[in-house]
Amino acid sequence: MIQVPEEWAAVIPQTLVIGDGPYSGALSRVLGTASISHQELSAGPGEQGDTGYPQVLRELERAIIVVGASHSAGDVLGCHAALWRWVEKLSPEGVQHEVAILFVLPASAGDALAESLAVGLGLEKLDPDYGHGIARMGDSLESLCRALSAIQPCDLPPLRARRASNVRHNAIRQLITACQPNDLAGAARDVAERFHGEEYHLDMFCRPPSHRNGNLLRKWLKEAVTDGVTLETMGTARNKLAEWLRTE
Repeated sequence: MIQVPEEWAAVIPQTLVIGDGPYSGALSRVLGTASISHQELSAGPGEQGDTGYPQVLRELERAIIVVGASHSAGDVLGCHAALWRWVEKLSPEGVQHEVAILFVLPASAGDALAESLAVGLGLEKLDPDYGHGIARMGDSLESLCRALSAIQPCDLPPLRARRASNVRHNAIRQLITACQPNDLAGAARDVAERFHGEEYHLDMFCRPPSHRNGNLLRKWLKEAVTDGVTLETMGTARNKLAEWLRTE
């Protein structure tokens, strides 16, 4: 955990830029906003002595997540989850605090990155009406600001509800919670079916390093579906699935 920046108490942030490197720094300066690195955000906020967590995000309206060229979609989703942990602790409204979230993707990023982020968030696409928008580093400042202003702020419960009703998210939950061999075999088949032809999306549901853990999960799924649930695959499931997969 890290100390909450003192300047946030002096000037309560309404917009927060999350990112590393010159683009994030320049964007924060031009917009006159607070900023934090991906690493600091992921570390989580520390309590302030006996007073607990300072409620310095009580006026936060917008968060801009700047995606680096080396970031996978899984990394970005981890940042998204970390942002909500900060909001939950540093705003009196907690998870019911409404925030508009803009992902700024590298100019060279294809549509697959945005598609993967939507899958991880339980959305058909990143939709401004559901709290999330997209811009690219090559966009003008005016275009970026328009994209940000078009986003309807949302709180966390609707996102959790969409994930809870999403067939892929449900399949992953069943896989994590299956305890008996027959249940595990059925859950493995369901996951394999839901992600058939798009197995790379499994990375979105894995803990960092998401791609490495995704590869381990894909290998295990192939064995479990092809050969059935053996003592070996059952043992791996009990020891490794919770380590590979996110539970949030």
